[in-house]
Amino acid sequence: MPVDLRVIASCIQFISEFSGGEAWANMPREKQRMLDLLQKTNANGVLFISGDRHWSEFSRLDRAGDYSLYDVTSSALTEEHKRGTPTPNKFRDGPTFHGNNVGLLTIDWRESGPEVHAQVIDQNGRARIEKHVRFTR
Repeated sequence: MPVDLRVIASCIQFISEFSGGEAWANMPREKQRMLDLLQKTNANGVLFISGDRHWSEFSRLDRAGDYSLYDVTSSALTEEHKRGTPTPNKFRDGPTFHGNNVGLLTIDWRESGPEVHAQVIDQNGRARIEKHVRFTR
């Protein structure tokens, strides 16, 4: 079905590399099946949202001949990450944030394709990480 934007929610990160914990990277066949499904169905405008890391980050997977996939990870709502530097993630697209936070997606439908403004908001209401992603038609 043709749509401009698909938001896929996963309790664990889809794009990140192996984390030592729960992530799609620990299930490489299932992750590849999802990527194959997106390609086979010509699914455009896909944005993943995830959590369960106790820090926040954005990840980007560039795919040859296709658009980039993004994963917005927001966590944790009530428990700060106190262990310092997070695990490596070669797909990380920008800084990480380790305080209590929530994720916020604002979608602008007015242009030729939807633009998503993704934010990680701290407990004082301040945006700690932000990214604008345009999904063209």
